[in-house]
Amino acid sequence: MLFHYYVCVLVVLFFVVTFPAFIFFEIVGLVSKKSLRKMIQPFARGAIHVLCVLIGCRITCEGAEELPNEPMLFTANHRSYFDPVIVYHSLPADHELGFIAKIGLKKVPLLSWWMSMMGCQFINRKVPKEGLQCVQKCIAEVKDGYSIFIMPEGTRNYEEDMVEFLPGSLKVAERTNVPVVPVAIWKTDELYESNNHRFTHGKIQIRYGKPIPIAEMSREERLELPNRLRAEIDAMLVEMKANHK
Repeated sequence: MLFHYYVCVLVVLFFVVTFPAFIFFEIVGLVSKKSLRKMIQPFARGAIHVLCVLIGCRITCEGAEELPNEPMLFTANHRSYFDPVIVYHSLPADHELGFIAKIGLKKVPLLSWWMSMMGCQFINRKVPKEGLQCVQKCIAEVKDGYSIFIMPEGTRNYEEDMVEFLPGSLKVAERTNVPVVPVAIWKTDELYESNNHRFTHGKIQIRYGKPIPIAEMSREERLELPNRLRAEIDAMLVEMKANHK
Protein backbone atom coordinates (compact mmCIF):
# COMPACT_ATOMS: atom_id res chain seq x y z
CA MET A 1 0.00 0.00 0.00
CA LEU A 2 2.81 2.43 0.88
CA PHE A 3 4.46 1.79 -2.48
CA HIS A 4 1.17 2.58 -4.24
CA TYR A 5 1.00 5.99 -2.57
CA TYR A 6 4.70 6.54 -3.28
CA VAL A 7 4.09 6.05 -7.00
CA CYS A 8 1.00 8.30 -6.95
CA VAL A 9 2.98 11.09 -5.31
CA LEU A 10 5.88 10.47 -7.69
CA VAL A 11 3.65 10.79 -10.76
CA VAL A 12 2.15 14.05 -9.47
CA LEU A 13 5.64 15.42 -8.79
CA PHE A 14 6.70 14.27 -12.26
CA PHE A 15 4.01 16.40 -13.88
CA VAL A 16 4.83 19.37 -11.63
CA VAL A 17 8.57 19.19 -12.35
CA THR A 18 8.09 18.77 -16.10
CA PHE A 19 5.48 21.53 -16.41
CA PRO A 20 8.06 24.23 -17.37
CA ALA A 21 9.28 21.88 -20.12
CA PHE A 22 5.68 21.45 -21.24
CA ILE A 23 5.30 25.23 -21.63
CA PHE A 24 8.55 25.38 -23.58
CA PHE A 25 7.43 22.61 -25.95
CA GLU A 26 4.05 24.30 -26.40
CA ILE A 27 5.86 27.40 -27.65
CA VAL A 28 8.09 25.33 -29.93
CA GLY A 29 4.99 23.61 -31.34
CA LEU A 30 3.46 26.95 -32.27
CA VAL A 31 6.56 27.72 -34.33
CA SER A 32 7.21 24.30 -35.90
CA LYS A 33 5.48 20.95 -35.38
CA LYS A 34 8.45 19.08 -36.84
CA SER A 35 10.88 20.78 -34.47
CA LEU A 36 8.58 19.92 -31.59
CA ARG A 37 8.57 16.22 -32.44
CA LYS A 38 12.34 16.18 -32.92
CA MET A 39 12.91 17.74 -29.51
CA ILE A 40 10.19 16.13 -27.41
CA GLN A 41 10.82 12.48 -28.30
CA PRO A 42 14.33 12.28 -26.73
CA PHE A 43 13.08 14.28 -23.75
CA ALA A 44 10.08 11.98 -23.26
CA ARG A 45 12.20 8.83 -23.53
CA GLY A 46 14.62 10.18 -20.94
CA ALA A 47 11.81 11.17 -18.59
CA ILE A 48 10.13 7.77 -18.96
CA HIS A 49 13.44 6.04 -18.25
CA VAL A 50 13.90 8.02 -15.02
CA LEU A 51 10.31 7.31 -13.98
CA CYS A 52 10.72 3.57 -14.63
CA VAL A 53 13.89 3.50 -12.50
CA LEU A 54 12.19 5.35 -9.64
CA ILE A 55 9.19 3.00 -9.55
CA GLY A 56 11.34 -0.11 -9.92
CA CYS A 57 10.13 -1.12 -13.37
CA ARG A 58 12.85 -3.24 -15.01
CA ILE A 59 12.44 -3.77 -18.74
CA THR A 60 13.97 -6.57 -20.77
CA CYS A 61 13.75 -5.90 -24.50
CA GLU A 62 14.54 -8.21 -27.40
CA GLY A 63 14.59 -7.52 -31.13
CA ALA A 64 14.47 -3.72 -31.11
CA GLU A 65 18.11 -3.44 -32.16
CA GLU A 66 17.34 -5.38 -35.35
CA LEU A 67 14.57 -3.08 -36.54
CA PRO A 68 15.30 -0.93 -39.61
CA ASN A 69 15.07 2.80 -39.04
CA GLU A 70 12.08 3.39 -41.30
CA PRO A 71 8.35 3.97 -40.79
CA MET A 72 6.48 0.87 -39.62
CA LEU A 73 3.23 -0.13 -37.98
CA PHE A 74 3.81 -1.74 -34.58
CA THR A 75 1.01 -4.04 -33.42
CA ALA A 76 1.00 -5.36 -29.85
CA ASN A 77 -1.14 -7.25 -27.38
CA HIS A 78 -2.76 -5.04 -24.75
CA ARG A 79 -2.77 -5.81 -21.03
CA SER A 80 -2.09 -2.51 -19.27
CA TYR A 81 -2.10 1.26 -19.37
CA PHE A 82 1.70 0.89 -19.25
CA ASP A 83 1.95 -0.83 -22.65
CA PRO A 84 2.50 2.31 -24.79
CA VAL A 85 4.98 3.63 -22.21
CA ILE A 86 7.01 0.40 -22.36
CA VAL A 87 7.07 0.47 -26.17
CA TYR A 88 8.09 4.12 -26.24
CA HIS A 89 10.84 3.42 -23.71
CA SER A 90 12.22 0.33 -25.47
CA LEU A 91 12.64 1.61 -29.03
CA PRO A 92 15.96 3.11 -30.18
CA ALA A 93 16.28 6.84 -29.57
CA ASP A 94 16.38 7.66 -33.29
CA HIS A 95 13.12 5.83 -34.05
CA GLU A 96 10.37 8.45 -34.22
CA LEU A 97 7.01 7.15 -33.06
CA GLY A 98 3.37 8.13 -32.94
CA PHE A 99 0.61 6.04 -31.43
CA ILE A 100 -3.14 5.54 -31.23
CA ALA A 101 -5.05 5.72 -27.93
CA LYS A 102 -8.71 5.56 -27.01
CA ILE A 103 -10.64 8.83 -26.91
CA GLY A 104 -11.31 8.56 -23.17
CA LEU A 105 -7.69 9.40 -22.34
CA LYS A 106 -8.14 12.78 -24.01
CA LYS A 107 -10.16 13.83 -20.95
CA VAL A 108 -7.21 13.35 -18.57
CA PRO A 109 -5.55 16.73 -17.93
CA LEU A 110 -1.77 17.04 -18.39
CA LEU A 111 -1.42 13.42 -19.53
CA SER A 112 -3.47 14.02 -22.67
CA TRP A 113 -1.55 17.22 -23.39
CA TRP A 114 1.77 15.38 -23.25
CA MET A 115 0.34 12.54 -25.34
CA SER A 116 -0.79 14.96 -28.05
CA MET A 117 2.61 16.63 -28.25
CA MET A 118 4.31 13.21 -28.45
CA GLY A 119 2.31 12.28 -31.54
CA CYS A 120 -0.71 10.49 -30.07
CA GLN A 121 -3.89 10.28 -32.14
CA PHE A 122 -7.05 9.73 -30.11
CA ILE A 123 -9.59 7.42 -31.72
CA ASN A 124 -13.33 7.22 -31.11
CA ARG A 125 -14.35 3.82 -32.44
CA LYS A 126 -18.02 4.49 -31.68
CA VAL A 127 -18.12 7.23 -34.32
CA PRO A 128 -16.97 5.83 -37.71
CA LYS A 129 -16.30 9.27 -39.17
CA GLU A 130 -13.94 10.17 -36.31
CA GLY A 131 -12.25 6.77 -36.58
CA LEU A 132 -11.61 7.39 -40.27
CA GLN A 133 -10.17 10.83 -39.51
CA CYS A 134 -7.78 9.25 -37.00
CA VAL A 135 -6.59 6.74 -39.61
CA GLN A 136 -6.03 9.55 -42.12
CA LYS A 137 -3.95 11.48 -39.58
CA CYS A 138 -1.84 8.37 -38.92
CA ILE A 139 -1.33 7.88 -42.65
CA ALA A 140 -0.06 11.46 -42.84
CA GLU A 141 2.28 10.72 -39.92
CA VAL A 142 3.73 7.72 -41.74
CA LYS A 143 4.27 9.77 -44.89
CA ASP A 144 6.17 12.28 -42.74
CA GLY A 145 8.52 9.51 -41.61
CA TYR A 146 6.97 8.42 -38.31
CA SER A 147 6.07 4.91 -37.19
CA ILE A 148 2.70 4.20 -35.60
CA PHE A 149 2.01 1.98 -32.60
CA ILE A 150 -1.42 0.39 -32.21
CA MET A 151 -3.01 -2.28 -30.01
CA PRO A 152 -5.47 -3.98 -32.41
CA GLU A 153 -7.39 -5.77 -29.64
CA GLY A 154 -8.87 -2.36 -28.88
CA THR A 155 -9.04 -2.82 -25.12
CA ARG A 156 -7.04 -4.31 -22.28
CA ASN A 157 -7.32 -8.09 -22.30
CA TYR A 158 -6.37 -10.16 -19.25
CA GLU A 159 -7.20 -13.58 -20.71
CA GLU A 160 -4.57 -16.04 -21.87
CA ASP A 161 -5.66 -15.76 -25.51
CA MET A 162 -5.80 -12.51 -27.43
CA VAL A 163 -9.15 -11.41 -28.77
CA GLU A 164 -9.68 -10.88 -32.48
CA PHE A 165 -8.22 -7.71 -33.90
CA LEU A 166 -10.67 -4.91 -34.55
CA PRO A 167 -11.73 -4.42 -38.17
CA GLY A 168 -9.65 -1.75 -39.85
CA SER A 169 -6.87 -1.84 -37.25
CA LEU A 170 -4.27 -2.43 -39.98
CA LYS A 171 -5.56 0.17 -42.44
CA VAL A 172 -2.58 2.46 -41.84
CA ALA A 173 -0.25 -0.24 -43.17
CA GLU A 174 -2.61 -1.22 -45.97
CA ARG A 175 -2.84 2.37 -47.21
CA THR A 176 0.88 3.13 -46.94
CA ASN A 177 2.46 -0.31 -47.54
CA VAL A 178 4.78 0.06 -44.54
CA PRO A 179 5.99 -3.15 -42.84
CA VAL A 180 3.97 -4.46 -39.89
CA VAL A 181 5.84 -5.50 -36.74
CA PRO A 182 4.34 -7.96 -34.23
CA VAL A 183 5.13 -6.95 -30.64
CA ALA A 184 4.68 -9.15 -27.55
CA ILE A 185 4.44 -7.44 -24.15
CA TRP A 186 4.36 -9.52 -20.98
CA LYS A 187 3.64 -8.75 -17.31
CA THR A 188 2.80 -5.06 -17.65
CA ASP A 189 -0.55 -5.72 -15.94
CA GLU A 190 1.32 -6.87 -12.82
CA LEU A 191 2.49 -3.28 -12.28
CA TYR A 192 -1.05 -2.11 -11.56
CA GLU A 193 -4.15 -3.82 -12.95
CA SER A 194 -3.71 -7.36 -11.62
CA ASN A 195 -2.49 -6.03 -8.25
CA ASN A 196 -5.96 -4.84 -7.23
CA HIS A 197 -5.30 -1.58 -9.06
CA ARG A 198 -2.43 -0.68 -6.76
CA PHE A 199 1.00 0.20 -8.09
CA THR A 200 3.88 -2.18 -7.53
CA HIS A 201 7.33 -2.74 -9.02
CA GLY A 202 8.19 -5.57 -11.35
CA LYS A 203 10.04 -6.87 -14.37
CA ILE A 204 8.55 -6.38 -17.83
CA GLN A 205 9.47 -8.21 -20.99
CA ILE A 206 8.92 -6.97 -24.52
CA ARG A 207 9.89 -8.65 -27.76
CA TYR A 208 9.81 -7.27 -31.30
CA GLY A 209 9.23 -9.75 -34.10
CA LYS A 210 10.54 -9.43 -37.62
CA PRO A 211 8.85 -6.77 -39.80
CA ILE A 212 6.31 -8.27 -42.19
CA PRO A 213 6.42 -6.61 -45.65
CA ILE A 214 2.96 -6.20 -47.10
CA ALA A 215 3.67 -4.15 -50.21
CA GLU A 216 3.56 -7.16 -52.51
CA MET A 217 0.99 -9.20 -50.60
CA SER A 218 -2.02 -10.52 -52.46
CA ARG A 219 -5.52 -9.55 -51.36
CA GLU A 220 -5.94 -12.95 -49.72
CA GLU A 221 -2.66 -12.58 -47.81
CA ARG A 222 -3.71 -9.16 -46.56
CA LEU A 223 -7.04 -10.53 -45.37
CA GLU A 224 -5.17 -13.21 -43.44
CA LEU A 225 -2.64 -10.76 -41.98
CA PRO A 226 -4.54 -10.07 -38.69
CA ASN A 227 -4.61 -13.80 -37.91
CA ARG A 228 -0.94 -14.13 -38.84
CA LEU A 229 0.01 -11.27 -36.51
CA ARG A 230 -2.02 -12.69 -33.64
CA ALA A 231 -0.37 -16.07 -34.13
CA GLU A 232 3.13 -14.58 -34.15
CA ILE A 233 2.49 -12.45 -31.05
CA ASP A 234 0.96 -15.43 -29.27
CA ALA A 235 3.97 -17.62 -30.16
CA MET A 236 6.35 -15.01 -28.72
CA LEU A 237 4.30 -14.78 -25.51
CA VAL A 238 4.31 -18.56 -25.11
CA GLU A 239 8.09 -18.64 -25.54
CA MET A 240 8.62 -15.77 -23.08
CA LYS A 241 6.50 -17.52 -20.45
CA ALA A 242 8.28 -20.84 -21.02
CA ASN A 243 11.70 -19.23 -20.62
CA HIS A 244 10.58 -17.61 -17.37
CA LYS A 245 9.81 -20.96 -15.70
